[in-house]
Order: sequence, then C-alpha cells, then structure tokens
Amino acid sequence: MNETTKELTVQDRAVAALGLSNLEKELTELAGKSKDLVKITNADSYEQIDTARKVLKSERITITQKGKAARDDANAFSKAVIAEENRLVAIIQVEEKRLQAIQKAHDDAIEAEKQKLIDAELKRVETIQESIEAIQRMPTNIPAGASSGQIAAQLEEAEAFGITSFFEEFTDKAQAIKDTSVLALKALHAERLEFEAEQEKIKADRKELDELREAQEKRDKEAHEKQDEIDAEEQRLKEEREAFEKEKLAEANKKAAEEQAEKDRIEFEKQAEENRKKAALDAAARAVYPGEAAIVTALSEHFDVSDAVVMSWLSEIRKAA
Repeated sequence: MNETTKELTVQDRAVAALGLSNLEKELTELAGKSKDLVKITNADSYEQIDTARKVLKSERITITQKGKAARDDANAFSKAVIAEENRLVAIIQVEEKRLQAIQKAHDDAIEAEKQKLIDAELKRVETIQESIEAIQRMPTNIPAGASSGQIAAQLEEAEAFGITSFFEEFTDKAQAIKDTSVLALKALHAERLEFEAEQEKIKADRKELDELREAQEKRDKEAHEKQDEIDAEEQRLKEEREAFEKEKLAEANKKAAEEQAEKDRIEFEKQAEENRKKAALDAAARAVYPGEAAIVTALSEHFDVSDAVVMSWLSEIRKAA
C-alpha cells in the first residue's frame, strides 16, 4: 500500500478496483446515442432500438462482472486483513490485558477508598441528621393524654441535650431545632398544666355536686324512711284500733249473747221451775209427800246439780211464796 493509494477516497478506490477510471465518459456518450430513439415505427426503427439496447446490456453485464470480481477480491482481502489483525493483536493483547488488570486493580482500589470515604461521610451526615430528627420529634413523641409530669420529663431531657461538636457543620441547624423543640414542649407543658387544673376544678365541682346529691338523696331517704315509719305507725294504730273495735264488738256481742243466754236460762229456769212446781203440785196432789230430803235428791239428780244448789232453790221458792 503506497502513499497514492492512501490518499484515494473510497469512491476513487472503487473506480480503480473496477479498472474503469475512464469508462464513465464513454458510458455517458453511449447512453446518449439512443436518446433520439423514442418510438418504433417500422422494422428499421425496431432494429435500431434492439441493437442499442443490446449494446447497453452488454456494457452493463461487463460492469457487473467486473464489480463482482472486485467485491470477491475485496472480501478475500478483508478476511485476510482481519486474520492478520487478529494474529498481530494476539501478540500484544495478553500483555495489554495484564497491564489493564493491574491498572484496573489500582483504579478500583482508589475508587473503593473514595467510596469508603464517601460512605463514611454519608454515614456521618446520616447519623447527624438522625440526631437532629430525634430532637425535632421530641414534641411529637409525647403520647396522647400524657401528663404534665411526662411532658416535663421530656422537656428536661430536651433542655439537657447538648449541641456539641458532634454536629460539626450542622451545629447551627441542630441548635435552632433544639430551641424550637424546647419552645414547643414548654407550650405543651403549659397547655397540659392548664388542662389538668381545669380537670381538677371539674373533678372538685363534680365531687361537690356528688356530695350534694348524696346528701339530698340521704335526706330524701331519711324522709322516705320517716314517712314509712309514720305510715307504718298509722297503719299499726289503725290495725290496733280496728282490732280493738273488733274486740270490743266481739266482747259486746259476747256479752249480749251471754246476757241473752242468761236471760234465756233464767227464763227457762223460771219456766222450768213453774213447770216443776206445777208438776210437783200435780204430783203432790196425786201422791204422798215424799219429804224434803227426797225432793232435794230428786231435783239434784234431775238438774245434775249439788244438793246445796237445790236447797238454795227451795229457799228462794219459799221466799217467793
């Protein structure tokens, strides 16, 4: 490969490969010769067109054949070039790869060290940010319903948290967030104290109200119990009065019955006495007088009473007579 070939363009090299460097002008002239043949009117014109076409076809086939031969040669050359390229590259490639591996190991070590420093820096910043976020979360970490004592403990912890050199370039930010968190916790503490005081007041008011209610309920209960006692006493007196009246009525009825029975007895005895006297008189009229002892015995057996009772009856009869 000489200097002239190096300076040729791809197009020039293609023309040179085909060996047709002066053919373009000839082909242009050849193609121009048949421009006037535009129509077949007779056998001569047909022959002219056919002849011109065959000439052009022959030239086309020749060019195509030369192109194919050039391409085949170029392909063979290309393969040879590639094979030679691979052979020559193989001579130095192993050493190149060895050196590349050494260089890569060195570069990787440097990159790993850089990454290690980057990771350490990221970790340092992340640790600082986590601490700052922990300070920032102090007010929000207070659980719902926390007592003032719990908030005070968190406030004390926040105030005692030291913003040291640990925070490095984030020291101002950490201090500002700490101040904000402390103010927020103080506000929460004040609100909770106020709330608890209000709750204590409500509790005291509720206790007082409960005591008043209990006292009223006690008075109502005592009044109710007193009224129950009064009602029970009235009921007892009523029952006693009814029982007394019932007893009096029973006694009156009993007395009346006894009096009536006594009257009936006396009347009966009187009638019996009269009947007895009459019977005795009738019997006396019919019989011999039995004597007083026999009469007493007979009357005693008849009325089932003692002789003394009969004697008292006879005495009364004598007095009445």
